[in-house]
Amino acid sequence: MRNITFLFALFVFTSAVLAACATVPPVYRYEPATPPDSIATAKDTIMLEDERAFIFLTFGRIDEPNVIFQLGVMNRGNDTLLVVPEIFYYKILDDEKSRLLYAQSADDVIERIDETIEEIKSELSLARSVSTASSMMFAQQLREDLTRLAMLRAEVEKEAWRETALAPQAKAFGKLYFPFSKKASKIELSLLVGTERHRVVFTRKELAEPVLSAPMLQRVRR
Repeated sequence: MRNITFLFALFVFTSAVLAACATVPPVYRYEPATPPDSIATAKDTIMLEDERAFIFLTFGRIDEPNVIFQLGVMNRGNDTLLVVPEIFYYKILDDEKSRLLYAQSADDVIERIDETIEEIKSELSLARSVSTASSMMFAQQLREDLTRLAMLRAEVEKEAWRETALAPQAKAFGKLYFPFSKKASKIELSLLVGTERHRVVFTRKELAEPVLSAPMLQRVRR
């Protein structure tokens, strides 16, 4: 029975090794579909404004399973300005059945990262039990993925936008983490800052190859 269990585990592991040799999928980001009513401030950044705030927004980076936007807000009014990221969302255009996809809290993003880290540690333990050249190569990829995930976790803890009350003339910057959807080739991002709702339409554009390995990408896409 133990031999059967080990052979099954070896089969699963070998499949994962073969996946590592697969073609790495392309990486995408979101760029404005048409020039919005905004002022271009720098490369990959647009600025929105109303009576209460200046809003700086970078183009969306897709790091599956996240879509990441960098957000900056400056309170230009005379009252405190409350910014709550969990009420930001995007909707998929040209898809009537699509639901609104809301920004995720930093705690939720970190929890998912921790779950993925535990999965990789289990696979790494199995990889170390098989002494072949391919298993050693796969184990190295897993170690690299663990390092990158640790860096991502630290980034989320440090840079994720959390609910913030901005005093007059104060400003803050942070990252917004939205769930990724393969159907989202064109989206409308909706940001409610104070009492004003700003909407920007983005389309998905292909970029260079991803940083994470092929098995890592396949894991987070499950």
